[in-house]
Amino acid sequence: MTATKTSRQKLRNHTRYLAFTLEIYRDALSFINTVTYRGWSGLEVLGTKERINAIEHLIHATERNPLPKHPDFDKRFYKFPGYLRRAAIAEAIGHVSSHMTALAKWRAREEKAETRSRRKQKARPPSFKPRCNSFPVFYKGDCYKWINNGKVALKLFTSKDWIWFVLPFEPVDIENRFSAKDGWERKNPMVVNRGKRWRIHFPFEKKVELKEKDFTRPVCSVDLGLNHTATVSIVNSDGTVVHREFIDYGAEKDRLKTTIGHIAVKGRQTWLIPEGERFCKHLWDKIGDYTDEIAHRCSREIVDIAVEYNCQAIVFEHLGRLKIPKGVYGAAKLRRKFHYFLRGRIQKYACYKAHAEGIRFSRVLARGTSENAYDGSGTVRRVGNRQVALFRNGKRYNSDLSASYNIGARYWIRELPKSLAGNSGVAGEGESPFMPVARHQQTLASLISLARTASHGGGSAHAPYSGQGSSLKREIAIIASA
Repeated sequence: MTATKTSRQKLRNHTRYLAFTLEIYRDALSFINTVTYRGWSGLEVLGTKERINAIEHLIHATERNPLPKHPDFDKRFYKFPGYLRRAAIAEAIGHVSSHMTALAKWRAREEKAETRSRRKQKARPPSFKPRCNSFPVFYKGDCYKWINNGKVALKLFTSKDWIWFVLPFEPVDIENRFSAKDGWERKNPMVVNRGKRWRIHFPFEKKVELKEKDFTRPVCSVDLGLNHTATVSIVNSDGTVVHREFIDYGAEKDRLKTTIGHIAVKGRQTWLIPEGERFCKHLWDKIGDYTDEIAHRCSREIVDIAVEYNCQAIVFEHLGRLKIPKGVYGAAKLRRKFHYFLRGRIQKYACYKAHAEGIRFSRVLARGTSENAYDGSGTVRRVGNRQVALFRNGKRYNSDLSASYNIGARYWIRELPKSLAGNSGVAGEGESPFMPVARHQQTLASLISLARTASHGGGSAHAPYSGQGSSLKREIAIIASA
């Protein structure tokens, strides 16, 4: 597989021709979007390359194609670079295809609603918008030349012609971040505009081979909770927990909660928002920065722990839909929403950072990981600020730690029977040596029972594990939390 990272570098000096280039590219993309949308019925049945060639045949004149169906493109966009034209065509195909998919889903929902309620008035279908706020990619040779680490030459539009300009940018930390020795390769850049700020984005690609699953290497299980940003446990295939760690960013989370409170207060004080203005723009920008910073730092720390302990996979809970309890509103409702968004962003960042290190990314069923005690004693009752879990046998334990144990155990319970099914010494061909409990009830105790059953020659019966006084040959170390 290919791992990709992007270095976003600030342009130290920019010219107005960057804005001219961006404007003409978006105009050309809007033109091609309209042409693609009108002829989609004939383009839909073609392959990717055939679609690009067919659209180019409709808008661009050549020796073999002197009279295109839409000659206005060459007149409006004189000397438009061929690489940019093909990039715009590829983006237009994706834009129109996405719209058609959304339209088909809307029609299916409307047909289902008509058969159920027989309503007369239909909701509006999704409308096609040819104008896109996209940024051009400058391809090597035709539109972009790398001079050195700090200078780049780009072909820009000057309202009359396309001319080469040399632009300085902040140097990329190639030696430490994107060394060629590590397999990183620089690709074609993209110029991005945010307000008055211009940046150049350099993508770097690296070919990564994920190692085969090895049951002698542990997994890094992560519980993303309300009390701590992340709780990490290193779990072996036999149920041994060799390391546990809490990751938390108290200062950043306090700033985030305070800013959310300010937005909630201003929301109650605001009656009407003028059209075209964004409500609490600066505060929402701050929240975006805080959330992104926490997600990047947390995901980086999780991957570093996995690398340190030579883990083969990082395991998270599978996020479901956002559910907010009744009676929760205002700042409390916003905090729950942002906690949900933060968990998704941490998983997203951890995924591509893990793949860059050759580590697998996996998710397991989230239901019951926090409700069930890791020792198999049954459901727990949370006390205090829900950070302490009270087990049925009277034990008190950290609820996030218990959940992280169960997350790692569910990964191994899912993977171990697959490897043991074909082992004739353990079970018959195609048979599982262990019949686990329901997925939402699987805990660390279930994994220990599975490993113990398999090591003793196996049987189809479930080896019971009691958390109320039974001892195992290999006890896991725990941290008691009052």
